[in-house]
This record gives sequence, structure tokens and C-alpha cells, in this order.
Amino acid sequence: IYGSETGNTRRKTKKLVKDWQERSGRKFTVDSPISGDEASERFDSLSQDYDVLILITSSFGDGDPPEGYHKFLAALYLGSKITEGDKPFQGLQHSVLGFGSTMYETFQNCPRLTDQLVEACGSRRFLKRTEIDEMMEEHEDENLKKWD
Repeated sequence: IYGSETGNTRRKTKKLVKDWQERSGRKFTVDSPISGDEASERFDSLSQDYDVLILITSSFGDGDPPEGYHKFLAALYLGSKITEGDKPFQGLQHSVLGFGSTMYETFQNCPRLTDQLVEACGSRRFLKRTEIDEMMEEHEDENLKKWD
């Protein structure tokens, strides 16, 4: 599930997914990436449809969610408030990859918030969140390999 304001995060997500699909063989299935807003339409069935959620997003402006991610973030807020019964992501595992720039005070606000809310919705983090600083482009491939 991705959120991308300028298209960079969407392109990087598609490249990661393509690489995973080529490497996976029959060990696991990797679905095509979907935007956060697309995922919000399927929010209630995500835990039945998937075992793992990979969330890749950036922040925009003052740490706001990028275009196409607002509805998903709103659904996460609502899901995190559930106190009785099963949480919406009970039994899921997740990892978050964040893109951003340290030139903004709100660096990684949306990825950090996503990680927190997905966990509050009942998912278990299987891999520590990775934060990519676009100001340090020369280290991006190295950081992606650590996460990947």
C-alpha cells in the first residue's frame, strides 16, 4: 500500500514489488501495489486477504499524508479506536518504509503515524520501519537493501 504525492514513492514501490515478484519464486505471492485510497475501500477485508502489509509512504507539506493516502489514514484512525472485539488488522504483520526530506521539521510524520496506527489496529511489526532521507540520495540504495 503506497502514498505518493509527486510519483516518486509510487515508482519506487512498483520497482520494489517487481524485484520481489522476480525473486519470490513459489515461496510467497506478491500482489500489485495499491494506493492508500484503494486500500481504504477494502479496509475491512485486508486482514482476510493478506498475511503481511507493506506500507510505503512519504509525507507532504507539514507532515500531511500524500495524495491518494488520506482515506486510508482516516480508516486507520477509526480502526485504532476499536476497543471491543477483534481489531481490524488482528493477525496481520506489517512493515513501513518512509520517504521524506530532513529539510522539513515534520520529516517522516506520515510514515511514523502509519506505523503507529497499523499497530494500534492489531498488526504486528515484523520489520523495523525504515526511513529514507531524500537529502542523502547517495545512501538510498544501501538503506533500501537493509530494509528489503
